[in-house]
Amino acid sequence: MIPNEISSSTPLKSEKIRLLLKHEPKKYKVIENDSSSPLLDWWTTFGYPAALDENNVFQRITGYVSCFKCFGTFVYGNNSGTTRLKQHAVKCSKAACSSSITIESSDLLLRQSTLARHGFKKTIKLNENDLDNIKKLSALWVCQDTRPFSTLEDVGLRALAHELTSAPEVKAGG
Repeated sequence: MIPNEISSSTPLKSEKIRLLLKHEPKKYKVIENDSSSPLLDWWTTFGYPAALDENNVFQRITGYVSCFKCFGTFVYGNNSGTTRLKQHAVKCSKAACSSSITIESSDLLLRQSTLARHGFKKTIKLNENDLDNIKKLSALWVCQDTRPFSTLEDVGLRALAHELTSAPEVKAGG
C-alpha cells in the first residue's frame, strides 16, 4: 500500500512527485528500471519514482519516470513519446552537470556550466581603460552586427577579439 499523499483521490502531478523525492528522501526515492532488455543510453538517466509503503518497501508510483540526478519527473506510459525524456537526459547528463553551478530559485533548478570546465582557469585583472574599451566593443558588436553571415568574418567580433588578446595583461600572461 502506498502512502496517503500518493493514494489520495487527488491525482498526482509531476511537480508534486519531484518535490516529494527531493524533500522527503526517507519516504520517496527513484528506483532502478529492472527491465531485462538492455537500456538505451539516455534511459539510464531515469528510474521510477517510488514511495515507502506501510511494510517499509518502496513501491513504484505508476505512470511516471524520474531523473536520478535532479528528480525531474515526467508522465510516462506505453503511448508516451520519449523526445522530452531524451532532451532532459542530455541536459542533465553526468558530463553536463559534473562541473556546474546550481542555483535554487522558487524550487526551480537552474544549471550553468562554469568556465573552468571549458579550460579557462586563469583570471586576469584589466585596467579600467581596457575594461571600458571591451564593454564598448561588446555593445557595438551586439548592436551593429546582429545577423552576420559568418561569425568568423563578423567585424564587431573581430574587433572585440583583437582587444581581448591585445590587452597588456593578456600579453604579459596576467
